[in-house]
Amino acid sequence: AQADTDQPGARLLLNRFAAGGGALLDLEYLTDDNGRRLAAFGYWAGYVGAALAVLQHAGALQAPLQPGTRQQLDTQLATAAASVPGLRVLVLGSLGRSGSGARDALAAAGVAITGWDVAETRTLDRPAMLEHDIVVNTVLTTEPGRPYLSAADLIAADSAGRPYRLRVLADVTCDVGSPYNLFPLYQDTTSWEQPVFAVPATELAVIAIDNLPSLLPLEASITFSGDLRGQLSGLGAQPAWQRCLDLFHRHLSTPTGS
Repeated sequence: AQADTDQPGARLLLNRFAAGGGALLDLEYLTDDNGRRLAAFGYWAGYVGAALAVLQHAGALQAPLQPGTRQQLDTQLATAAASVPGLRVLVLGSLGRSGSGARDALAAAGVAITGWDVAETRTLDRPAMLEHDIVVNTVLTTEPGRPYLSAADLIAADSAGRPYRLRVLADVTCDVGSPYNLFPLYQDTTSWEQPVFAVPATELAVIAIDNLPSLLPLEASITFSGDLRGQLSGLGAQPAWQRCLDLFHRHLSTPTGS
């Protein structure tokens, strides 16, 4: 959950912690001095998000989704990828933790991967992005800017007679409701029961599930607990925890909409 106080429900949630005499130490903001997260589920979020996108493109995604093992998911992914030869997938934020998970999943299935990170997205080539079958978005942004893709972009491309290849977006970041959302194509996250949202008047399907790592509970739990265990001994003393607390108080004191 992004800590921006303009996100729906954020102010109410933060005030509840303060009213009870507590504080929210958001683990998404437990970072080292360089801003890298110290405990995260991101790798497995990217891994699962990329796999689900391939399954959707191959017509093999079955709802409701069920948790399972990596071996089970890899088997499904390999079968789906083999059924759609020549698949082109773009991973945005490819050098980050979630992007690495997405790349590993796709590579294991033999899927062609294009990886874009900061250098490639600084000046975004939208036509090139639309020439991929699948986009896996793992980029988190905290500042305003032109969205990477909107429904209007797709509708305009169709109206101008510029057919696009893109059919599936796996939005691992799930910044719905945030003013900095890079893909304002949907109004709410999707779910295990309804994993896919069809963007009206377009040919694009969106997967925007905000608890993707729970679909691989064993792998995700082992990774996250291993990351966090080393940090708990410094709770209340390490600079990383103090930064989380400072962030909580800063957003409590920030007027809504500022």
